[in-house]
Amino acid sequence: MWPRHAETALGMWLMLSPFIFRHAADDVWLWCNDLVSGFAVISCALLSYLAAASKVHLLNVAIGLWLAAGAFMVPGDGVTPALQNELIIGVTLMMFAIIPSPSTRPPRAWLDHESSRSADPDQARA
Repeated sequence: MWPRHAETALGMWLMLSPFIFRHAADDVWLWCNDLVSGFAVISCALLSYLAAASKVHLLNVAIGLWLAAGAFMVPGDGVTPALQNELIIGVTLMMFAIIPSPSTRPPRAWLDHESSRSADPDQARA
């Protein structure tokens, strides 16, 4: 479940980034985007711990796309550190989101093969 921990950390960083990069107080769009997106990332990552919602972390791909695309669509003075942060967070989030939750376990086919092999004593000797 380490990818979900990383997504949670990215969500926390995203929620702290308006304070770190000192967004202007009147720039409501960037404040809301960072805070709402960070909360959504954390929620999706934590909800995926539930067995019934184990695939909800895949919504972080959409959030990552939103962040990465939003970094290019914000009108203004050009590329700011805050927008670069959103782009990097978005791309990193997409990479972590496609990693399955039981990523530290071997693939099911390999486990099935090993269990059938150990159950058959003739194959165990070979």
